[in-house]
Amino acid sequence: MLGHISVFFATLDFFVSELILRLTPSRPKDQPMFIDRTTLGQKLTILEHLTEDEVSDPNVLNDIQKALPDVQEVSRERNRYIHDQWIFRPDDIPEGKIGRAKLDIAQDGGLSIDTTELTIEELYKFLNRIGEFQKQFAGFVNRLHKNNSKKAEQKDPCD
Repeated sequence: MLGHISVFFATLDFFVSELILRLTPSRPKDQPMFIDRTTLGQKLTILEHLTEDEVSDPNVLNDIQKALPDVQEVSRERNRYIHDQWIFRPDDIPEGKIGRAKLDIAQDGGLSIDTTELTIEELYKFLNRIGEFQKQFAGFVNRLHKNNSKKAEQKDPCD
């Protein structure tokens, strides 16, 4: 299950990267390099700050920006799923329960451990939510492909 979550996020990250690059064809030539060193959250922020005059398709950008608040929330939650310590208690597993622990620094400077209990249903719900965003962002990529194909067909070959 955790592997699925990781793979789903990697695919979502791929689509977000592709959207940035396709939406900004007049970007500086070094921009593709930064895509590999940028987190999903940072990429979503880039999409959030793009303006209509900076992109090849303002309509697609507008739809992406409407979806961003929910995707950004899931992106922040992703870090807990990927980086927290998972706790498998033998008594909880048959009940479909799993624990998650996060290390933090307490107000007094000491160590704090925040634990959360999840059910298998909650994990599937999160996985499905990521899957929905994957499909949505794949749809944005497909719209850009179609729009770019139409523009290429409309170009005068004599230009």
